[in-house]
Formats: sequence, C-alpha cells, structure tokens
Amino acid sequence: MASQFDEEIKRFFPFPPYKIQLDFMKTLYNVLTKSNLPFGEEVRPVYEIIQRNESLQKMVVEEAGGGLEFFNGQVCAGSSEVGEEDGDPPQDHIICEMKTGSGKSLSLLTPLVYWLLKHKFDFFLLREDTHLRKEEPEWVKESVTENLLRKFARAQRVQQKRKEADLAVLNRYLSITDDKITLKENLRVERKKAPVEARKPGEERFDPEGEEETLSDCSVEGPSKKQIFICSRTQSQLNQYFSELKKIEERVGRELPINMVILGSRKHLCVNEPFLKKHRSVHELNDCCRNSDCRYKQTFKENMLRRRQRRERRRNKICYDSSSSSGSSGGGSGGSGGGAVDNYSLVSKLISCKNLTISQVKDICVSDQIEVCPYYLSRENIKSADIVLLPYVCILNEHVRKGLKISIKNNIVIFDEAQNIIDSINDSNSVAIHYGDILFCKLILEQYSKRFQEVLTNSNLVSIKQVAIYCDLLLSSFRDVKESLVKVTKYILTSKLDALNLNEISNLLSNSIFCRRIKIFAESYLRKHLPQHGRGAPATVNTSAIYLLGDYTSKMMRANRYDYVFLHRGGGAEEGEPPTGGASRAAPNKRGGFPAEGAPHMGRAKRVRKEAPGKLHQEVAAAEGDPHRRATSRTSQDSHAADPMNPLMEDLLTRRTPQMWHRIEIVSVSSCSNFGKVTNDCSNVILIGGTLQPIEEFLLLFMHRKERNNSAKLFLSDYIFKQSNVFCRVVSRNLVTYEPVDNTFKRRSEKTHLLNLAIQIHLLTLHVRFGNIVFFSSHKFLREFFTFLQNEGQYVLTEMRKRKNIFFEEKDGERDVLRDYMQGIQRVRDQGGEKKKKEKKEKKEKKENDDAPLKNGCILFCVMNAKLSEGINFYDDFCRNVLLVGIPFFKHERGGGSASAGDLPLDRNSLRLDYYRAFSADVAPSSPRLERLVGDMCRTYELKFAMKIVNQCIGRSLRHVDDYSSFFFLDHRFANKDFSDLFPSFIGAHLAATKGGDSSQQDQRGGGTFLQEKAKLTEVFEDFRRHYSRAFPDIPFAQHDEGHWGSFARDVFLLREFHEGRRAAGLAKG
Repeated sequence: MASQFDEEIKRFFPFPPYKIQLDFMKTLYNVLTKSNLPFGEEVRPVYEIIQRNESLQKMVVEEAGGGLEFFNGQVCAGSSEVGEEDGDPPQDHIICEMKTGSGKSLSLLTPLVYWLLKHKFDFFLLREDTHLRKEEPEWVKESVTENLLRKFARAQRVQQKRKEADLAVLNRYLSITDDKITLKENLRVERKKAPVEARKPGEERFDPEGEEETLSDCSVEGPSKKQIFICSRTQSQLNQYFSELKKIEERVGRELPINMVILGSRKHLCVNEPFLKKHRSVHELNDCCRNSDCRYKQTFKENMLRRRQRRERRRNKICYDSSSSSGSSGGGSGGSGGGAVDNYSLVSKLISCKNLTISQVKDICVSDQIEVCPYYLSRENIKSADIVLLPYVCILNEHVRKGLKISIKNNIVIFDEAQNIIDSINDSNSVAIHYGDILFCKLILEQYSKRFQEVLTNSNLVSIKQVAIYCDLLLSSFRDVKESLVKVTKYILTSKLDALNLNEISNLLSNSIFCRRIKIFAESYLRKHLPQHGRGAPATVNTSAIYLLGDYTSKMMRANRYDYVFLHRGGGAEEGEPPTGGASRAAPNKRGGFPAEGAPHMGRAKRVRKEAPGKLHQEVAAAEGDPHRRATSRTSQDSHAADPMNPLMEDLLTRRTPQMWHRIEIVSVSSCSNFGKVTNDCSNVILIGGTLQPIEEFLLLFMHRKERNNSAKLFLSDYIFKQSNVFCRVVSRNLVTYEPVDNTFKRRSEKTHLLNLAIQIHLLTLHVRFGNIVFFSSHKFLREFFTFLQNEGQYVLTEMRKRKNIFFEEKDGERDVLRDYMQGIQRVRDQGGEKKKKEKKEKKEKKENDDAPLKNGCILFCVMNAKLSEGINFYDDFCRNVLLVGIPFFKHERGGGSASAGDLPLDRNSLRLDYYRAFSADVAPSSPRLERLVGDMCRTYELKFAMKIVNQCIGRSLRHVDDYSSFFFLDHRFANKDFSDLFPSFIGAHLAATKGGDSSQQDQRGGGTFLQEKAKLTEVFEDFRRHYSRAFPDIPFAQHDEGHWGSFARDVFLLREFHEGRRAAGLAKG
C-alpha cells in the first residue's frame, strides 16, 4: 500500500520528494483518513460490491469526470487501505516540526489536495448517510450501489457544467493572467439590484442581531462539506499557498477542482480608503462597517435582506405556496440569461472558479464597474470552499469565529508557523484599557443619560447608569486592589464587580447600535463643548473607547481561574505614548476629584428590567426626529453649556496627568484550556512549524480533560542541507580588550564592547558578497549600537559603507526596510554582472577585484523575535552570512506585589510556567510522567525559549538543499554546552568538527595566502587602533594578543575561502 501512495503522490508533487517530505505526506494522509472516514459495516459493502462487479467498475471508469482519473478510476475503501503504523493507536492530531529548507508549505498542501480528490466518493457516501447491511440480498446491494454511483456521477456532471458555464462568462468579460485580472473594454457590467420588498415604517431600522445575521448569512443549501482551514500569522504567508497550488497544477497538467478562498480582516480587505482613514480602531472599524451605507457593501445588504425576508415568509406560512417560492427565486442570480451579467454574479463566479490572492480580489472589486466589497465577498464564499486560508484570530477567538459564521465542527484546522501559536492564543484572549479611556466612557455615559433622560425608558436609563457604575468600580480598583497582579476571580470580588449584573453589562456593550450611538454622541459633545478638540487626534481616540470597554468586559467574562488582571500604575506615559500638552498638572484624587456616583447608582440599579434589543437606539432616533423632543433636549443641553465637567474633560483629552496613562489589562495565560475548545470541535488539528521548541509546551495543548492520553502524533524532521554548504563559528573573544564577548544587560552598553562589535561585524562581512544579516537580541540593544555608530563608531561605520549598503530595522517604522534591502542586493547583482564582463575583457587578476571601489553587498541590522526574524525567506544571495549578537532571554521583573511595584514590566513567561504547573496538576493529578515532563520543561524553559528564537533567525537562510551560508555567534555563552546542544543539528555538527582545532594544518593548507590575508586584516585592525587611540583615548585597547588575533584572522580567511569555493561551485553547476 505504501508503494501505491508513493507513486500516486509523486504525480502531484512538483519535484522529486525528499524522504522526509514523503514520510510527512504519508503520515498526514493516514491521520486524516483514519479520523475522517470511519466507514463501518453499513458502508463497507458498497466497496465490496464494486470490487466484485465488473459492470460497476466499468461505470466508475466511464464516470471519471469527477476527479477519479488521477487514480485510474479507482474508488477508495476509506480507512481500509491505510495500514497501521507500528501498531500505534489512532491519533487525531499532529505536531510537526519541519526544519527550514524542507519545503514545508508544499509538503503540507500536496497531501491535502491529494486526499480531497482521492476521497470524493467517500465524502459523498458520508453526506448521503448510506446504510447497507450485510444480510441484504446481493441484488439489493448491487442496485443500491449502482444508484449511488449514478447519483455521484450526476452531481459531478452538474458541477462540471456549472463551472464551464461560469468560465465562459468570465472569459467573455475578464482578461485573466497569472498576476492580474482586468475587465475587457467595451463590455458593460450591470449593477445588481435585488428586488427588496417595501418594509413597514417601524422596520426601517432592524435590531443589532438582525443586522449581523443579515450581513453574515453565508448559508448554502444541503449538508456542509468537509473543509480544511489553514491559519497563519500574516497575509503574505497565506498568499504563498496560492503559488504552491499552481506548482501542483503545473505538475498535474491541468487546473484542479479545488476551491481555495482567502479571508482577512476588514483592515486587510477594505477598499474604501476614506473609511479606513476615518476609523482606525479595529473595533470601531468593524462596527461602523456593519452599520454603514458603504457603496461597496450595498449589493450584499440588499441580497441578504432579500434572503432574510424569504425566510420570514416561509416561517410565517402555514402551508407551502409554490407560486411564491418560484417567484422569489426568479430575481436571484442574474447573468444566467442572455443579457449582461451583473457585478455581484461576475465576482462570485470569479471567486468560485479561480483561486485568487487578496490583492487580486481587491483589484477587481475596486473597479468602477464592479464596486463590490471584498470582505463580504470572501465571507459569502467560505461555505463553498474546500480550503480556507485565514489569520489565527479567526479560529482562536470564538467571538470572531461566530461572527464570520465559520464552522470548525468535524473539520480540519491547520496552524502554519505554529511556533507562534501559544502567544496567539493568549493574545486573542488578552486586552488592555487605559484609566483615561474608562473615565471618558463614564463621563460620556452620564452626559448621554442626562441629554436623553426624557426620551429613554426607566429600564434603559438604569442600564446606562449601571454601565457608568461599572466604569466607576473599574477606576476605583486602582485604589481598592492593592496588588498589581491578581487572578481574575479575586479581582472581581475585591473590586466589588460581582455586585453588578456583568452579563447584562457585557450584552449592552456588545450591542453595536448602542456603541455607535455613544460614539456619535461623544463626538457631537466634544464639538459643542470643547471645539478645540472636536477634530483633533485625542478626541478621535477617546470617542472609540466604548468599543474597547466592550472588548475588555467580554474577555473578562470569558477568562478562567488561571488568568490574571494586571494593574499598571506607572508614573507616566508609556513608551511610544508621550503625554500631549505642556506642564503636568497635579493628579486629582481618584475619588475626591471625580464625581462619586457609586452609592446612588447602586441603589437605582438593583432592579433592572430586560427590553427588546435595539429599543434603546430607536427611542433616541425618535427623539432626534421629533421637533418637540428636540427642543426639550436642546434646552437641557443649553442648561449644561457651562458644564463644570469641561475642565476635567479637557484634562482627560490632553492626558497631561500620569494617572490617565495607568492601565488595566486582562492577561490570559491559559493557552491549553482555551485551545481545548478548538480541539474538541475539530476532527483534526495540525501544528506545523520550523522550530517547535520546547516541544513539551505544544504537547500540553492537547493534554486537556477530554483527551488525557495525548492524542497528538509527533513528527520531527531533520535538516536536509549538505554539510559542505555550512560554515559557522562562535566568536568568544573581544578584539579590543580580549575579554569574553559578553552581551548581557550589564556589559553590553560599554563603549569598548560596542566598538568591538562594530569592528568584528565589519571584518566578518568585508569579503562576503551580497546579503549579510546581523540579528541583535532586542530593539533596545540595536538602538544603543546604532547610537554608538552615529557617534564614537562613526569611523567604523564609514569603512563599512565603503563596501556595503547599510539598512536598519525600525520598530514600528514606516519605511519598508525589507524591500529596500532586497532592491540593494539586486543592484549589487547587476553591478557584479557588468563588472565580471569587464574583468574578462581586461583579464585582471583576482586581487584587483578585492581593491575595486564598487560595493559588494549589503548589511541588514535587525532584531531577534521581530518582524524580519520569522516568515521571511532570505534565499540564495539575499542572505549569505548571518551574525547573531546576544541571546534573547526574557526579563524576570514581576508586576505583582505592592502598588509601588506596578510600573515594572509584566513577566508573562513566568506566569505561563506557573500556569503549566497548575494546569498539569489539575488535568492529571496522578500522572508522575506528566509531572516529570512539565517539571523538566519548566526548569529549562527559559533557555529553550531563547534558543528557539535564535534558531528561527538561523532558519532565515538556507532555504533549499543547494543553498549555502555562513553563521557567526558573537557571544561567549554560545560556546557553553547547554547552549550548543540546542543548536540545529547542522550547526552543532559543524561546530563539533572544528573543536580541538587543527589550526596548524589549516594554516599550512592556506600557505602563503593565509599569511598575506592575515597581514591585510592586521593592517585594517591597526588602523582602527591608531584612530581610536588618538581620537577617543577613553576607549582603551588592550595589549595585542597574537593567539586570539591569529584565531580570529584564520576564521576570516576560512570564511572567505568558503564563500569563494561555494560561489565557484554554483557557477560551474549553473
């Protein structure tokens, strides 16, 4: 059976697969088949009948249009064809660590496509809910099986004809190339106008639930299909799967009947630029989009409203009315007749027939003749897709998942780049809100209730004032809760929030109409009373605070007993958030300076009556439309024109007091508990990444109460690189002082240390052509180094720039450093080609190339665990040399303890380890094995976590089997066995081979060439020594140490030999 799989999968895989790729594809296929195709005795007779009956086998071959032609017209027998693997029990989930360069994305996508196509008939039988007992007569079994085959074939033919008709329409209206889709000229696309029935006056505004349901109605007829959800962190990583699918189709020689849809957030998919600029907050953007009259969304509103009306008519009818049914379906599709196709039908056919990236979807949707919202278009096509590509949060956040109407029940979920999954789970359940935002919500709610007190019912007034009390208690918690870090349950009790109906408050703050009304009122209030802030940035931020308050409340309600609340009582603005305005005012007392509303509100909020959703905003809307009520409200407003709140509100908006920058944060650490909700629903969860260490942390994700026996299969691959394509060294000695290279926090700011780093980086990149990437352990360390280069290190920086273009990664910078760096590499390539021709013509010697004034490469300075350290493929010339400076350990300051310690950073990793200990004890209290596993992980967690980040940086280079690169580790700690044992195997093997050193043999191998190169290198170093001894006597150089200097010079010489040899081999090969 293994040979059959190997032969069939090679028809799909674009290249001859490595053994590790073949093993992984087989493992994934077996797990998916065992978990999703559990055929029992009632279904298996169908396959037995087909195998015994030649006429049925002939029917299968003749009906090969359904995709069975890839498998010689054979139908599978479900899990019967998958052999047991070493007697292991069935496992539903996979944790896969596929090292860099092993073709992870292609190795993942190929078996998925193969599995979907090969088991089409199996999925059909599952949807048909086939029951065929063994005791049935033979002729009954044959008849049932024949009918099933005919029905399957008919469904395939209908699907094929529909696709051919859609493609004919697309070819008529669109010009489709690999990268661009454009409308053909002189062809008119009609705007879809759905026949919406006139509604009663009271129905013009529908409730929030109806609004959300209307715009999220992605339902399709019939049972749902088996779907695969692939999640990743960034849209660029998701878009990569489209190019991989094209490679598979090129290998097969035709387009495959696989529909792949990509889904992003409104922020990524919105094409209404003015709308995006106006609503920068994510929560505000989502809510305002749902309630806006955006022209791109109009088609969907009309279409979904028509569907909703049809459902209501059917629900209200006592008997079936065929005429009404047929009439309602007549105005549907559009474009199926001979006339012009409408915009909605055209893009829907395009999405269903072609696999498009996000940029392609946006380009066609923004066209003047189309103008369809890409976000809602993608949402509508989720249910019909075979593979859905989407960000992590769309699966991990249950609220977002339900809003998108995504069903993971009995479906397959894959998390790519899974080394980030723990942080993503915790981030999706964490949120922070500032003191000033809470206070703003409280004040605006009080003004809102005063403004409309004659309009709102008593119940709505009490509900709004109850939210104001809730805000007041949140503000008081900064005083009442003494600890800075407490469990959520303890925080709710200590802050007296348990006295309120938090469920009702959460429901009100989740009401999009209510939040939008509050935001609009806040903007009008500020324009009226504080016109100087009416259009400023602070007002824009604060008026959206009601959305943030709702998100905070929702996540506090969903938090469990393992999660924390962190009260940050820092003395001023946070980094990147400087207080606006001039001199700081004295911070007012938290209770004395602000209105004390707690006791009166508590008395009025004891009895709260529930009302129908949406009634609150209907009352306000009625008030705005009634002249009498409007006049009454205006009188009330004028009475507050000289509101004493104005100075406080102005101080709040400018945030001159440090107290306004205090914040309260829900810190979620319960990743295993939250992830268990996903694994319980899915048939399979696959975690796949390049560096999944410590692996015990990922095993714990599947160790929840429902599956204590760990139903995850572990698949670990090794690297596929040739040892001759790797060169690496640990640089342990400082060339300025000859002390150990120590990048710890205490020593890294010393000028002698920074100067040494600058000199060593210059010498180690001097002769390496094209791409050199230098990773620093933190943004702060890189900023210190950059500042040194701009001042005392200017002389070294000038020497660097003579041969290299220099680029620095910025933390939240607007400049696209990656693009500039890659363009710089390309320019060096182009210069190298012209230079080579010139050298050939003039027959210059090799040494003349060394003295050429042309730049031979680029240096990119970036940060470990930042944007450029993962998910970026620096293949071939884009990275030939990697330097790692420092080790990214996390800090250990705790935010707990007394209030005075509240300005310390929060040590999330320590909280995470505490959670693992508590969780494992709760899940399996009598399991010594699990206790030992967690204990070992926690003991070495800090080291493994830091080395995981280091190994991710190493993986940016060496992207395929023929790639080559050199690696230097500038820190004496890397030579320690505890660190070196955690290196990738190819790094560890190379370092082990160079230990003990046969330096004399290496010197003899180089002969006179090494001595000449050493002399040149010595002259460069002595030039630096002379300059700094004269210009900066406060940076002393130690007495020359020939042993350490000779070792470093030999490494630089061997580095140059390595790159010249690999480059020559590549030129000879290619």
